Amino acid sequence: MSVSSGLEAPAEETYHYEREPGEPVSEAVVTAVSEFSDRPVVTPQIGASDEDADVLPPLYDYVDTDALDALVTGRRGADAGFSVTFTYGAYLVTVRKWVVTVTRSD
Repeated sequence: MSVSSGLEAPAEETYHYEREPGEPVSEAVVTAVSEFSDRPVVTPQIGASDEDADVLPPLYDYVDTDALDALVTGRRGADAGFSVTFTYGAYLVTVRKWVVTVTRSD
């Protein structure tokens, strides 16, 4: 899946985030990209305004979060070589069972 939204990534090349047991995969992705980009994410509770132009958009605008959670935590996700890769704005995200890797999607 590829979507462009004009989000820019910082100069660092790669960021690895280790997911905690019980932490939904979709939440780990949002946390990883937010930490990598040093930008907050828009949540339904917070919302967004024109003043919040530098926030990350909701992950569900880019990927089906329920399907991502089920795919990675399901039986296939337990395979050692299994991974899912997609773009989230200007970021390329690779998800494995316990690790989320974020890079620029140039």
